[in-house]
Amino acid sequence: MEQQLQTQRRTYDSEVESLRGELQNVKEENNRQQQLLAQNLQLPPEARIEASLQHEITRLTNENLDLMEQLEKQDRTIRKLKKQLKVYSKRIGEMGAGQTEGQTSPGQMVEEPIHPVNIPRREKDFQGMLEYKKEDEMKLVKNLILELKPRGVAVNLIPGLPAYILFMCLRHADYVNDDQKVRTLLTSTINSIKKILKKRGDDFETVSFWLANTCRFLHCLKQYSGDE
Repeated sequence: MEQQLQTQRRTYDSEVESLRGELQNVKEENNRQQQLLAQNLQLPPEARIEASLQHEITRLTNENLDLMEQLEKQDRTIRKLKKQLKVYSKRIGEMGAGQTEGQTSPGQMVEEPIHPVNIPRREKDFQGMLEYKKEDEMKLVKNLILELKPRGVAVNLIPGLPAYILFMCLRHADYVNDDQKVRTLLTSTINSIKKILKKRGDDFETVSFWLANTCRFLHCLKQYSGDE
């Protein structure tokens, strides 16, 4: 028991140290965000939008790398805990058997050894897909492309949000092997982007916004397809 307590204490100390490091990283990120915000406020609107896009892309890339590293650490921790659980279960079984043999006298009933309780856990499967009905395709394109205001998305939401939503819808259509749905969604998306650029081709915000989202959409498709 003393050895287990020491092990737990070392684990807690390690977690506290890790949390301190995360807190320091958050403080540094906060300071960097404030400096970036101050710099962006001094830029003209066009340069401000471009800087915001570059910053968001960099942030998402770093966030993905951090999440991958955390996932690897969690996998290692899960494997370690499973091994410890097997050892503890074996010890508990041996202790229960030993106590039963030592305390049972003739005429007494033998108690069954203690077994660890196996608690089932529901596993959630997040696949990064969005399902939509075929009749809602025009409504989807209308809200994501035709009637979308670039400034509102770039300032209040993720600049590449339309590309990510379209990609998740396309992934689900491909997942269920609905080739016609994939083809019609891609055709509607291309035609709608052409329509909005033809209508607002002299607006720098609209052109730059859809250039960035089209590139992001294409990169997601290539990454999903397995191309290098």
